[in-house]
Amino acid sequence: MSTQEIYFAVTVPSTPECGDALASYLFDLGAAGVVENEGSLTASFKGARHELLTPIRSYLAELRALGYQVEPEAVVCEEIVNRDWNAEWKKSYHGFAVSEKIFIKPTWEAPPPVAPPCLIEIDPEMAFGTGTHATTRLCLQLLEERLYPGCRVLDIGTGTGILAIAAAKLGAGAIAAFDIDPVAAETAGRNAAANGVRDRMEIFAGQLADLTPRPFDLILANIQRLEIVGMLALLRQLFPAPAEFIFSGILRDEEELFRTALAADHFRVDDMRYEEEWLACLAG
Repeated sequence: MSTQEIYFAVTVPSTPECGDALASYLFDLGAAGVVENEGSLTASFKGARHELLTPIRSYLAELRALGYQVEPEAVVCEEIVNRDWNAEWKKSYHGFAVSEKIFIKPTWEAPPPVAPPCLIEIDPEMAFGTGTHATTRLCLQLLEERLYPGCRVLDIGTGTGILAIAAAKLGAGAIAAFDIDPVAAETAGRNAAANGVRDRMEIFAGQLADLTPRPFDLILANIQRLEIVGMLALLRQLFPAPAEFIFSGILRDEEELFRTALAADHFRVDDMRYEEEWLACLAG
């Protein structure tokens, strides 16, 4: 790291109920990393980014209006030179098992004594998806159950690429992954290469409309509910039965709204999984 590199550290009030959503929002704003503290999150941004305070406080105001106990006025920011953010991440991010087959770890930790079939290395970066978020774990569990050898997989809003990488290591065939954020798409490609599966997948920055039309057997979308709802009609048109869909990024409180949207576009709900305040849906 350059001796003159400046980071903009923003400490944001948080609660266990909204911490995951808030961390995701900070990554979407371009945070290089997010550290969890007691009652708050600290996000680091490269450069002096004072213009971020207004959208962060507005987002907190929206959360407060939904009933979460956060105070927009309590946001604290400071410019920091030469803080070792890698060291900060290493304090709070460690390897863990998602299932008997899937284990996720950062590059700085040794693999478990008995390596599982799907060992994924992911470091905290400027994209969402290190496996610690409940929605990612739910998606990985459903992916493991529904994927079969040669299965054609599409990952919408790939983030770090963790779901696409898991699909490749679990035996998928053709894999395509994309994200509207070019930084996320670049990160996903780098992570896929580090995990030895880059040559097995197509990764690009763009939207669903940019995808070359072709069939997929399993479609993944771990993004916000309204984004999913906005593309349901197109998904149904592009991928008719027997294609299956794994949707997450949806709060438990939004379940009935989401079920109604699915029914309106002729989706069938086959399974619902829950963890913390989040859910994942298997649909057909």
